Amino acid sequence: MSEKSGSILMYFTYESRRKREHEKYLKELNKLKNMSDTELSSEYINIKVRYTHKKNILFLFGAGIFLSILGNIWKNLFFVLKRIIELFFMNSNDIETGKAIFILSVIIFALFTIIILGIFTMLLKDLTNLHKSLLLIENVRSNNKVEKNG
Repeated sequence: MSEKSGSILMYFTYESRRKREHEKYLKELNKLKNMSDTELSSEYINIKVRYTHKKNILFLFGAGIFLSILGNIWKNLFFVLKRIIELFFMNSNDIETGKAIFILSVIIFALFTIIILGIFTMLLKDLTNLHKSLLLIENVRSNNKVEKNG
């Protein structure tokens, strides 16, 4: 049991992550080295297009968030939640139900915020991975040119 928990803890250490990243790098490098020039060029173009597309989506998503902050959409959302709570209290004297509605509205707002941050994080991670792939392909292509010329 001790060895298993030790290996689980080692999985999250910097050394272990770096080793896994290096193994992944070598595997991808070998795959790219075994491609022909046209396959490598095709792979480069496909990844470059996906990278540019993700970058544009991330920009539009970020601009949308920024404009919503500037446009006080968050303030309006809080106003709507406040009005819902006020209307409920006007029609009901039950404090427990009012608390439940308040908690539910806070949970909905928090969930909305978490989803936005999750999408933003996912887009950033995808963009980073695509950029790594581009750099790796560029490295292989430049090495292939050196080997052919030298």
